[in-house]
Amino acid sequence: EDNASYRVTLQNLKRDGGDEIYEASHIDLYQAMYVNVPALFNGRVRNFSSGYYPDAMLPYEAAVKKGVNTIAKGQRLSLYFDFNIPYNQKEGTYRGTFLILLGNKEIELPVTLRVRNIVVNPDVSTLSMFSDTWTHCIGEYNGSQRMQDLYHKALMKYRVCPTSLVTDTAGTDEDAAYYAEKVVEMYHYGSDESVFGPGADRFTNFTIPVSWASAVSYSEGFQRYLKPIVQVSCREKVNLLERCRVYCIDEPAANGTKPSYCATILSYHQGALSKIRKMIEDLRGELKNTYGVDDAFVDALVASTSKMHNVVTQSYTKDCDGTIDTYCPLFDSYDTVSMRDKYQEINPDERWWYGCLVPA
Repeated sequence: EDNASYRVTLQNLKRDGGDEIYEASHIDLYQAMYVNVPALFNGRVRNFSSGYYPDAMLPYEAAVKKGVNTIAKGQRLSLYFDFNIPYNQKEGTYRGTFLILLGNKEIELPVTLRVRNIVVNPDVSTLSMFSDTWTHCIGEYNGSQRMQDLYHKALMKYRVCPTSLVTDTAGTDEDAAYYAEKVVEMYHYGSDESVFGPGADRFTNFTIPVSWASAVSYSEGFQRYLKPIVQVSCREKVNLLERCRVYCIDEPAANGTKPSYCATILSYHQGALSKIRKMIEDLRGELKNTYGVDDAFVDALVASTSKMHNVVTQSYTKDCDGTIDTYCPLFDSYDTVSMRDKYQEINPDERWWYGCLVPA
């Protein structure tokens, strides 16, 4: 009836017929935040109207800190409880009660949680590049690297990897070294068994920010970024190079980019890979002496360069024959058997797809 603030108290749940508990510390609580949509931009979006839509999931602790854990008179508010199940949690039905203080009124919320004896494969084999640059990370930390890191880790929770790990980069040696350490940080987070379970591997791939202004800038930039990644791979005893991809040509057909330009970039890419293989060979002795790796490990690094595809958001056309390394077409490009066979033929190693405003 009146504007009111609310508070939530989570409590442990107890399994039926036993002493086992599900700890409340495993629960993430979010408050839905709403944004006003005054007009619809895309006429293809049907059955929607203007008005308020739930847009962001604000962590409950942040809502309390900012003083927005409130409900306006005559309005609704949605709370979302995310139950994270530890891998060693015993199956069964767990019950308990949460408390909600709404204004001066205390409400008991009965809770039942069913834990099943099912383990979802902690290993992720599907590669992905989800765009989350600074422009997407406007929040409490104003698009800082800290905010971007939080976005990247949230993506990995849902088995998705970002595109560029660092947006604010000038391509210097210092920037390249920082980027390499960020690759290591994200790899270790994605492999954290306490977060994702035994055998976890969520950080499947990363991209290298290279300039395609010229063959020289492309090659030199590629080598500058990969050299410290080679070094940290040897230091960590993990071949991080095999997770590296490049994404530097965005929707060439839609942007009026000619196939000849794509062919030029492809030649840059192939030339750069050749120089990177030589760079690793030249570093072989240093890597073995400094990091204690053997020839087999260095050989694996060299072999990984064959997987460093330049992924281009473009559907196949005959005009682009021989100009694109790895196609990333729209979803519906795979609708027919003939096109699926075609992408199998031209991209036998990896097949990518994406969606933007289309298909609707």
